[in-house]
This record gives sequence, structure tokens and C-alpha cells, in this order.
Amino acid sequence: MNFLREEMKTLREEMTNHREETKGCKSEVTNLKTEMKRQKEENTALHSEVVRLQQAMVEERSTRQVVVEELRQEVRRLTAPFGRLQGLVPREQEGVETQVPVDRAQVRELEDRLNQALADQQRVEDDLKESRAINTATETRLRETEARNDDLISKTSDLEQTNASLKKRLHEMERTLRWGGVGHDTWRAAGIVLPIEPLLPARAPPWEVAACPHVTFSLDIVALRRDAPPDELHQAAQRHLASLPQQAIWVWTDGSADAGVCSGGAGAFVEWPDGATDELRVPAGQLCSSFRAEMVTLRAALNHLLDHPHQPSAPITICSDSQSALATLREGPASQKTLLGAAIWTELAALAGPSRRIHLQWVPSHCGVDGNERADQIAEAAALPQAAVPVDVPVDVPLDHERSSSKDKDEVIKRQLEEMQQQKEKQQALMNTKVALDAEISAFNKLLESKNTSIKKLCFPPGLSESCLTKILENSEGMEELLMTSPSDSTGQWARLLPSSLKKLDVFGPGETGEPVTVPKDRQLDHGLDVVIRRARDDVINQLAKELGPWVTALTMFNCLRVTAGALQRLLSALTGLEDVTLDGSLSGAITDASLAALHGCSQLRKMQLGKRTVLCTDIPVTARLVVTCRRLERLFLFTTDELSQTVLDALVRADLGKGDDGTPRTLRFQVLDELFAGLMESSPPPPPPPPLLASPLSPSASLPPLAASAPRRNSSLIWAHFVRWSDRAQCRYCGRMLQRGASGTTSSLWTHLSRIHGIERGGAPLAAHQLLS
Repeated sequence: MNFLREEMKTLREEMTNHREETKGCKSEVTNLKTEMKRQKEENTALHSEVVRLQQAMVEERSTRQVVVEELRQEVRRLTAPFGRLQGLVPREQEGVETQVPVDRAQVRELEDRLNQALADQQRVEDDLKESRAINTATETRLRETEARNDDLISKTSDLEQTNASLKKRLHEMERTLRWGGVGHDTWRAAGIVLPIEPLLPARAPPWEVAACPHVTFSLDIVALRRDAPPDELHQAAQRHLASLPQQAIWVWTDGSADAGVCSGGAGAFVEWPDGATDELRVPAGQLCSSFRAEMVTLRAALNHLLDHPHQPSAPITICSDSQSALATLREGPASQKTLLGAAIWTELAALAGPSRRIHLQWVPSHCGVDGNERADQIAEAAALPQAAVPVDVPVDVPLDHERSSSKDKDEVIKRQLEEMQQQKEKQQALMNTKVALDAEISAFNKLLESKNTSIKKLCFPPGLSESCLTKILENSEGMEELLMTSPSDSTGQWARLLPSSLKKLDVFGPGETGEPVTVPKDRQLDHGLDVVIRRARDDVINQLAKELGPWVTALTMFNCLRVTAGALQRLLSALTGLEDVTLDGSLSGAITDASLAALHGCSQLRKMQLGKRTVLCTDIPVTARLVVTCRRLERLFLFTTDELSQTVLDALVRADLGKGDDGTPRTLRFQVLDELFAGLMESSPPPPPPPPLLASPLSPSASLPPLAASAPRRNSSLIWAHFVRWSDRAQCRYCGRMLQRGASGTTSSLWTHLSRIHGIERGGAPLAAHQLLS
């Protein structure tokens, strides 16, 4: 409660200062109001005087103008010729000059009077200008006084609001302290003295503590599984520690607490570069968490290094098995909310420098690391007297950027309760999912352990770990179809356990799921394995390339947007027994010359489809070479632009496809989109009429109908339209043999050949062989 009393005392002093400041502002406002009243009166008097002077000046100006005009007329009259001025000279005598005596003294007197009148008029105008300037200055001063008065009134209002908020806060603290004081008095009456750690002191400015580039943190060693055995952790830790500077001061820290809540002990083991060692034992407190014990250990070790500056330039490596402590310190000195965190950063800044680097490294615990094991033994033996050790009271001290000017406490509590309820619901949903998943796994295991060969299809739910998946696959003999999601912790071990009876494998990437793919009838194979890969990444592709082999006969990849060309090349190189390959348009970035060149080793390849569902916009110059190399390739599906289709078609026409296994010229079905077929046929010259087939006993001059007249199918054959251009290869020996036989039993086979090879649609009833000749 001492910190609350200190805060209340500070608040009272602040309120007293605000009251004094408010009182001074109010007295100043009163003085300003009095001065404003006096200035307004003076301004009113000055304004009346200016008005009076203006009226007097107008009257004086009018009088003087009259006098001046009279004097000017008198001067003109005196200086004018005698007879002309009076109007008495006859008109016939106007040409005669008449001299009139002039009184010079009177003229000078009139001129003096005129100049004096002009001077008086100028003086009155100057007085009027001065009066106006005084009036303007008075009005300006009055406006400034009014503005100052408004500022003081606003400041007084702000001070009153601040004072009211301080009163409210003081009232809340007094209400809290009233009950807290009861507990404090009860402890004191019972003779219980519980030391409490003080609040976090004032932080240093950020420009003084933020620049610590020589202090680094590392919270991992290598990528390991969560359930990695201690031996694997020990080896990984030793390899990582060996990569750090060895000529350094090594500090091993560990903290312990009885049941994680009491009797905390802190132990540290220091190894100097010259081979000397030090052991530190520090009590962490009667009420102590494991986190506090680790922080106390770090502070004690840093204090020891500051007190013993043997080698000030040697780097320092601090190893701790507490990720929470290192993660808290890694946030930086300005983000520390405890006294321990602030003190540790102060000591780190004092030890680090341009010539010394400090590295804080996390190491796994209880896996046989020598320094960590010795520090753990020291910490367990550090149960020293705990009476004088302060208790770490968790007090929420918000940072400057976390402060808020006004927060409704009820709304904050309500929002926190809602968040807690949402977290509980999420945890409950996850628990229900885990229970259901465990039940499904148990049912799978029971079914598979019973050796029930009737289980042909299995669909694994997403979220299975690799250990559960491998356990299920160990007893999966007789399974033919499998739909699964690759485990997030997969290493490829499950792929080695696939049963030999498996005919179809449908694999999704980690966290993905979907419905199984229906295989078309023309693609169903009676041997080998059909693999479908959807929404997978390079890690899944690499694992399948490593574990699967020549027994895969069909491969389909859909929506694999993040698969690279290297992973696709490794997969196609490993699957040498492929007969059917379908690569979706999402792999347009991965389908390159190098990846397609990997199919040259697939000697049994019969069908290849590129760019299904999405238009493939990648140029594939290796296609023609692939068709020539794969001697058994019969169908090529290319879904791309018309320009690229025309380019590939021309390359295929120029290429020497060779002969088939039966010695006949190879025929390749090259299929494109419907909208591109018409354009390709228009751009190509019409084929010449085919030469006659082999002679037949029934009709020596028999020939097939023109192939150009046949209606194109959905996936229409274009290679025959170009194939018939060459006269030396225009004859089809298979058609000739079938026509020469003339047997009705061979009509179906002939039509199948015409439909598949020549693209001629079959319409109406079946025709006999001799009907084809007419």
C-alpha cells in the first residue's frame, strides 16, 4: 500500500499547485477586467473629444474658408486697374491705360492675414490627425486586453477541469486504499512483514537507451520438431553453440521455483576466457515464479560482470533456457514494464560497446548441455534465506504510447469478458475437433488392424500429424484409393508406407481439403498409381519426388500456384513411368524448357495435357522435341493462344515424328480449344485431295471422302489436316488393309480408327466395309 499512499500524496500536492495556479489566474482576470473597464471609459472620453474636435475643425474650416475668400477678393480688388474694377470706364476708353494709386501697406496686411489663416487651418488638421492616431492605439490596446482576458478564462476552465479529474481520481484511490489499509494493518498487527518490489522508476529518454546495436538475441538454434528427442536437441544445440565465438565470456543462467510459485533460487555459472570459473547463487524470493527466477539470475550475472571487469573487450555470450525472459528483453529497453527488466537493460547498455558485443542465446533444457545442467544444479541449491528478498507484484504500468486520455472502465471490463468468452468458445471448439479426430483415428486403426480387406477407399480428415498418418498406413494393405491432406510436420515418411495395392492417391497441401477428383474413363489405367496433387507447395512436391518412383503412371496437378520450376522438374524426373500427365494452367510459371525436358525419360508417355482450366501463356519451344523423343505419345492437349498453337503446330509439322512400333508413320492427335480451331483451319491452306488408298479387290479406285469435309469434334484433330499435305505419307495403310478385307466384323474397328485418327464423325447406322467404298 505504500506506493498507493505515495501516489495519493503526489496527487494532493498536484491539486494544491493547480489550486494556487487557478487562484492566481482568477485574480489576474479580475485585474484585467478592471483595466478593461478603465480603458473603455478612456476610450469613450477620447472618442467624444475626437468627435468634438472634428466638429470644431469643420466649423473653423468653414469660417476660415469664408475669410480667406473675402481676403482674396479684397486683394484682387485693390490690385486691379481703377476704372475697370469699378465698372465706370466707357467701353470706347478701354484701350487707354489708367494708373490708380495702390496702398501697398494694406495689401501686405491682407496677405499676412491670409497666410495666418492658412497656417491655423493646417495646425487644426494636424491636431485632428494626432487625435485619430491616439484613438486607434487605444482601440488596439483594448482588443489585446480582451484577447488576453479570453485566454485567461480558457486556461482557468482547463485548470478547473483538471482539478475535477484529480479530485475524482483521488476519491477512487482513497476508496481503494481504505480497504487496502485494512489488509496492511492486519498484516502489521499479525507481525507479518512482506517486502514488495517498488514500481518501475522513471524511464530514461529513448535517444539514450534505444541505441544498443551491440546487444543481440537468438531464441532458436535450428528448425526442430516439438517432439524431438533429447539426443537430437543436444546435438543441435552443440552444433549451434560451436558456431558462436569461443574466445568469449560464457555465462550460463538458470532459475528454479518450488512448484513454480515459491522458494525461488537463481544460479549462474561463468566461464572466463582464461579457464577460470565462477558460481553465483542468489535467492529469488518466497513468492516467486519461474520467470522472475530467470530474470533475477540474469541481473545477478550482469552485476557480477560489472564488478569484475577482467577483460573489458572480450565478447559475452549468455545462455538461458527461458524463452519468455529473453523474448521480454528482446522487445527493447523502452518496452520493459518491470524493475528487473529495466535494470537488466541498464546493465546491458553499461557492458556493451563498440569493442564488445553481447549475445543472449536460448538453449534447450534437460538435454545434456553441460553449462545449462551445471547452472540448473546451482539454482536448485540456491534456496538461501528469502526474508529480505522483495516480492514481484504485477502492476500494470502502461507505456507512454499505450496511455489513453479517457477510458471507461466498465467498457474495458466488458470487452475483456467478451474476449475471454470468445477464447473459451474457440478452445472448446478445438477440443471438440480434437476429440472427434482422435475418435476417427481410433476407428481407422481398429478397422485396419482387423485386416478387413473390404476397405478400398479412405478419406483422411485434415489436421492429422505424420505420426498418426504413418500408424494408420502401416496396416493399410488392400487399400485402392486414398484422399488425404499432407501433414504440417511432414517429412515424407508417410509416402514410403503407401500400400502396393493403391491405385489412386489424391493429395492436398497442408491445411487444404476438398472433394475427390473423378477420373475420366479414357484416363483410367489398369496398372500403376494415379496421383492427383492440389493446392500444394514445394515441400510436398519434393517429398513426393523423393519417395514415389516409376510405379506412378498418371499425374495431375491443379491449383498449385506456389510450385516453382525446380520442384516440378525434380518430380517429373523421378516419375519415369508416367503415361498420362496433366498440368493445370496455374503452373504456367513452373512449366519451362527444363521442367518439360525432364519428361524425355518417360518412354511410356502416351498423353500430355498442358494448361487445363486456365489459358497457358508460356512459350514452350521444347514441345516438338518432346513429341519426337517420347515415341509412344499419341495425344497432345494444348490450351493456349492461337498464335502459340499455330507456332507449335508448324513445329510439329516440320518435325520428323518417325514410325510407330508397327512400322507405320506416327499419328499425333493435337487438340486445342474450340474457339481456336476455326481460326487455325482458316489460316491453314485447304488440304489437297488425298491420294487413293491401297487397291482393293472390290473397287480398285476406292478412296476415302475428303477429310476437310468432316465436322470437327470438340477436341478436333489438326495434325491430319497438315499430314495429308505430303503426298509420300498421305496413304493410311491401316485403312487400306481394313478396306481390302471387306469383312463386316471389322467395320466397328474401322470406324474407331477413322474417328480417333482422322476425326471423321460416325453418324447413322453402322456401315459395312463395302458401303464405305461407294
